[in-house]
Amino acid sequence: MVRFGREEWPESKRRFALDMSRGCWLSKIDLYTMQIVRQIKIGVDCRSAAYDKDGKYIIASSKDPGHVVILDADTFKVLKVIPFLGVSKFFPTPMMGRQGAILTTDLGYWLVNVKDAGMVLVIDYRDPEFPIVHALTSYDNNSKNRRVKVQIGDKTYEVTGIGKSPHELNKLDKEGRYVAVTRQESDTITILDMKNFEIINVVPCGKKPHPGPGTLVPGKYFLTNAIAEGKITAINLQTMDVEKYITYPKEFPADTGGGLYSTPPLPDGRIPKGLAWFDTSFNINKGAFAVDINLMDVATAPPKPAVFSPNKPGKWAMHPGHTPDGRYVISGLERTDTVYRVDAETGEIVGTIKLKEIEPVQLLEEPSPTGIFPAWRIKAPWF
Repeated sequence: MVRFGREEWPESKRRFALDMSRGCWLSKIDLYTMQIVRQIKIGVDCRSAAYDKDGKYIIASSKDPGHVVILDADTFKVLKVIPFLGVSKFFPTPMMGRQGAILTTDLGYWLVNVKDAGMVLVIDYRDPEFPIVHALTSYDNNSKNRRVKVQIGDKTYEVTGIGKSPHELNKLDKEGRYVAVTRQESDTITILDMKNFEIINVVPCGKKPHPGPGTLVPGKYFLTNAIAEGKITAINLQTMDVEKYITYPKEFPADTGGGLYSTPPLPDGRIPKGLAWFDTSFNINKGAFAVDINLMDVATAPPKPAVFSPNKPGKWAMHPGHTPDGRYVISGLERTDTVYRVDAETGEIVGTIKLKEIEPVQLLEEPSPTGIFPAWRIKAPWF
């Protein structure tokens, strides 16, 4: 996971990016020299880290042990460690809460997913004591009074608030007033109003929804991929409810699995050519295809779906993203050393990058591209 600074920050802060490895090494990278200038290990299994709005502080989360660590962004001095222990309707016995995603809002808060406790914690980064000021839980109700029944193991639950295993957090507007919380084991997305600390709705999605950065069409729609089936969920941001479910194209049989990621908007909010691209990481065929956001359906050729590798079962993460001009989609293929370049207008594969051939790069193990994080995100308010 890589986080960039913000365009309005002074150059002395904007030049640095954060990298959080699965092995819990939090690294500060100088984008001018491409060197690591600060590094700290905060646990043994990690997923996420984030700056505050002004770049003064960093918050990093660990699944093992279940805690967050808050640091000074310049020095990496540890300012506070917050361990988490909680219960939910899915885990009635208190247990250490593994941390999932972290999101920074412009309202003065960090949001932290606590997976096992089925909650989202709200931490005020404007207060130097970094207090937890609110918790949204699995016991809460939503303002639309929706109750979604989910089967987990041999039990049936009604999801009204934060469901089981909240995994990802996505802004639905520039400031982060409205936020989507994805719960893979509940097959739902919960929509939050962070100005009023309210749960607006619980939206049924495809099996094991996974938006990654997600495709946000500002003021209109939010689209998410799903891991366990080839179905995309489009949420209407005016009604905060399902607009449509979109089935994968025939090149990627929907019953063989879905994907992990889709292309976010460019910094100005545009979806290049009106086409959002979705990967098919868990499908039998690996590649990417476009959804026409105006028709709210799979795009009719052109562009045609781009098949990178057919008949490859298992997880092959790809992480598609647009080039700054929107002309191409760049997508990696895990378990290979290959990054693909796809013409966003035609769907043709027009080039590849072999990571082993890039010099000078020192590789400790075989390269396997799993994440692509374009530097133009510095200018984007959506992350």
